[in-house]
Amino acid sequence: MTPWDTHQPMVAGDTTFRTASYYISMSDHSGTHVDAPKHFDPALDALSVDEMPLSEFYTEGICLDLSHAELGAAIGIEEMEFALLASRQEIKQDDTVLLYMA
Repeated sequence: MTPWDTHQPMVAGDTTFRTASYYISMSDHSGTHVDAPKHFDPALDALSVDEMPLSEFYTEGICLDLSHAELGAAIGIEEMEFALLASRQEIKQDDTVLLYMA
């Protein structure tokens, strides 16, 4: 998602530790709304937001408590798995996972 020129730019790159992921930094405004396919897809049959099924906007979800982590600390798989175990929940297909970071 490309931010407006008035927003903080997104930055992506390698992490300082070995992982199968990249470092991403973005504005807190990113991910707060939906751009309909018609907004970026030139296909004539691309959907406008009022044509998108509501089922795409509603999911089951869980919240993992990671509030113990210090500000700016790296959170890895082990911390996420521990939080999941402590929550006594499971992540199912298509779930939304919220991270509580206090």
